[in-house]
Amino acid sequence: MAHKSRPAKRPIVDIGIPCLAYQAQGWWTSLSGLLLSEERYGKIKIGTIRASSSAIPDMNKNATVGGKRFSDVDENRRTISKNFLDSNADYIFWIDDDTAPPQLAITKLYNSGHDFIAGLYFANSTYYPVMFKRADNSFGYVSIVNYTQGELIEVDGIGMGCTLIHRSVYEKILDGHNLYRNRVGALIPIPKSAVLDKEPVIPKDFMPYIQNGIYQEPYWKTELKPEENFPFYMFHGGRGEDVHFCELAANVGIKPWVDTSVLCEHYKIRSIKESDFIDKRLKSEGLL
Repeated sequence: MAHKSRPAKRPIVDIGIPCLAYQAQGWWTSLSGLLLSEERYGKIKIGTIRASSSAIPDMNKNATVGGKRFSDVDENRRTISKNFLDSNADYIFWIDDDTAPPQLAITKLYNSGHDFIAGLYFANSTYYPVMFKRADNSFGYVSIVNYTQGELIEVDGIGMGCTLIHRSVYEKILDGHNLYRNRVGALIPIPKSAVLDKEPVIPKDFMPYIQNGIYQEPYWKTELKPEENFPFYMFHGGRGEDVHFCELAANVGIKPWVDTSVLCEHYKIRSIKESDFIDKRLKSEGLL
């Protein structure tokens, strides 16, 4: 989804960093360079840096949210999303604490005109691009490995290591889903179009079962408790929390894009770059 025109004033972009435990020293250097480049030369205005832990000393913009440094990344993303939606920011830019985007990455993604768009980085184990299409005849995903460097690609799934999302994407997900809870209290958003019964009568002692190969489990329409955040991000059905968000967006007609010219480094023991993927592919084809 894209805006037809960009506003004259610079949009406010919050920075979401769902930190886990530790970050590489080089990652902090890269993050500082990104933020400085945007403030000096970019077309966006940095709002609040929303992180579950942070080493950035600027307390005017830096907001440690939730105090959950060691929580799972999906919970950290939910908390940050809630704080973002309660603010006046136009966009949130997600950056993982092991992904280093290039300078002016946010402005480049903003200039694309798309409301849900990511830069490109590569998996630390396979070196494959972290952008996905639905696998044929399956609910799974496969990495997109055949692409032209520098092109914009509409995809089915992305990681959130370098991703710009307009607040309208979140709002449409909220508007297009009902929230349900199962017998053990787990939350799941269901598209309103997929709810066939208005008010099904389900006994509280109903137990799951399988009939004709279809798993039957009861869910009851619910509201969020004060301590809960909407499950935009959650590990569900073997999917990552970022792919779960992509599926919620797809339910309301929004698919992510990837700008393959916004190339990120992926920090593990060493940084993972596009050149690693190219070398691996050339070797597999016997060309190197």
